[in-house]
Amino acid sequence: MSAPPGGPGGLTGISGELAAGLARLLGPDALPPSRSLRPGGRDPVFVGVDGWSGSGKTTLAGALADELGAAVVHLDDLVAGWEDLAGSVGRLVETVLPALAAGNPAGWRSWDWAAGTPGPGRTQAPAALLVVEGCGAGSCRVRPWLSALVWVEVPAAVRAARLRGRPDWGGYRQWFEVWEAQERALRAGDDPRRFADALVVDDGTTCALTWAAGA
Repeated sequence: MSAPPGGPGGLTGISGELAAGLARLLGPDALPPSRSLRPGGRDPVFVGVDGWSGSGKTTLAGALADELGAAVVHLDDLVAGWEDLAGSVGRLVETVLPALAAGNPAGWRSWDWAAGTPGPGRTQAPAALLVVEGCGAGSCRVRPWLSALVWVEVPAAVRAARLRGRPDWGGYRQWFEVWEAQERALRAGDDPRRFADALVVDDGTTCALTWAAGA
């Protein structure tokens, strides 16, 4: 199925269909308010949203979380500077997800992108359903924690145009190649798309949603 137009608006438009499919995949007991937190006998459910920079992951994850009544953790919030993409994945799997899986708050130090220095502390309260969004959210270290994975596929030219249109492009531009190299290194020998339960393809004109066999 597809939802015109493409771009962030199209991703928002397809979020309802994606949420309905994930609800079927995960089952009714996995979704709030049916799912209870510890102490209640059930672990939280984590759903990953991954894709290359500029693909619209943040937009889609926010709309999906609204549809499902879920909380969101953005991997960008865990990055300690422009050269720390792999570090953000490490913090996610070593600190954030273990704490939330145990029904405890997760805390980390944010990064002040304007100043280029550590920022204030952040805390994520326990949630019955959590969307984990960002570059690396579907990587091999994260996948064992996920109940479902969504991959957002967008042509490189479309992603580049969107990145240039972002309000923070002035600061991003000088780091674009550095960040892209880290994305490629993170995915070297590991293709998260192959493991995705849902594939959202946005060609800049239309958005299409397909499901993996058996999902």
